[in-house]
Amino acid sequence: MDEHSEMNENLDVNELSASTDNLQPEKSFSFPEILSRYEGPLLRYVSRLLTSSVVNPEDIIQDTFMKLHKKVKDGTWKDIANMQAWLYRVAHNLVMDVGRKRVREKEYQNKTVEEMSGLAPKQEFENLEKMIQDETKRKVLAQVDLLDEKEKQVILLKVMEGMTLKEITAITGTNISTVSYWLNKAMRSLAERLKEECVI
Repeated sequence: MDEHSEMNENLDVNELSASTDNLQPEKSFSFPEILSRYEGPLLRYVSRLLTSSVVNPEDIIQDTFMKLHKKVKDGTWKDIANMQAWLYRVAHNLVMDVGRKRVREKEYQNKTVEEMSGLAPKQEFENLEKMIQDETKRKVLAQVDLLDEKEKQVILLKVMEGMTLKEITAITGTNISTVSYWLNKAMRSLAERLKEECVI
């Protein structure tokens, strides 16, 4: 590309390889390994969040790793207890910053998001997971994009990234019951939207 090569150059990978040894007590790894492991999943996640934005997802990813670079430089990387959760949280917050900026710029439109409550049946959830994999994927993702912030976040992390509820709580900073509520609420809202669009 080479944005990937450019990112490595900007972040001084050779220096970071030495600096990030023992970043997590139970596992030693270099910055290039962190980049290799998380860049793809993060890019996929951010791309889903930015489906209706003109912002380049790769810019968000580079900013995310630049923040990690800064923490390595100032020594505060030792505060990172969960690398995956930290990276996803930073990337998500950067996307939300973009969203808030767009809202301010278009505030005159005064858009509102309708919230719905209720629990989605287990079978309905399983059916939606399968649909993500088939030819209706594009239509489903278009409807996912219309969900509110928290609903969209948990749907993408659970269905698209295949994360467990525990992993999602680490990223969102909430408890399992809250994540379960958001997920069930999101599945119900999404199911109703898809039925209205005759997708299911």
